[in-house]
Amino acid sequence: MSARSGSEDVVVESLPTRTAVIVSGGGRFADPWHPFEETSAALASVLRETDLGLEVIVDDDPDTRLADLTGVDLLVTNIGNPGRSYSPAAEVADANARAGLLAYRQRGGPLLAMHSSVTSLIAMREWEDILGAIWVRGVSMHPPLDLAHVRVFPGRHTIVAPLTSFDVEDERYSLLRVGLRTIPLATHELDGERHPLLWAHERDDARVVVDLLGHDARSYASPEHREIIARSARWLLGEL
Repeated sequence: MSARSGSEDVVVESLPTRTAVIVSGGGRFADPWHPFEETSAALASVLRETDLGLEVIVDDDPDTRLADLTGVDLLVTNIGNPGRSYSPAAEVADANARAGLLAYRQRGGPLLAMHSSVTSLIAMREWEDILGAIWVRGVSMHPPLDLAHVRVFPGRHTIVAPLTSFDVEDERYSLLRVGLRTIPLATHELDGERHPLLWAHERDDARVVVDLLGHDARSYASPEHREIIARSARWLLGEL
């Protein structure tokens, strides 16, 4: 497109609109511990503030949305554990969500998985490998939500290259089953051991960032955490 300035035509490049969909905990993906409506709205705010020209959609019907991710340029999951339900409807929904996610991955669709997403999609056997770690019931845990010190490793990835360690009011997921290829970009310490809070990888031409912060709005009030999310989105979309 062009705009006239004085006697000259000035060409203004319009960035193509890309669609980011935040799949938010609703229906059987809701739980009594996480305020998904609140945190998904905060996530949407961070993504809209970037210069990526994103149309951001929050969808609280995971079963329907995950089954068809056509037209999605960036998928963000902010969902809880749906539990093990073996009703015919749940089994069909699980199968459809798995098919939709695998099709999205196959075309190189990027994924930002937030916080309790590591507890979710337990019927999808590939989910653990896609993420690089998973919550194990009866083993994984978190101490009471408090002021957490997040140690950042800026030399490990471009996402965190300009960042420094910081404190944030949040939950600290611990004792996950972590894949051997998962390299933490940020950690916390519990009982003398380091536990990952952030990592990123690219497998089969599809990029993934897992951010275990984000329990409630206090986490999204942190400027450091907001910058992590924004830089993660930029990397996932090939703009960093």
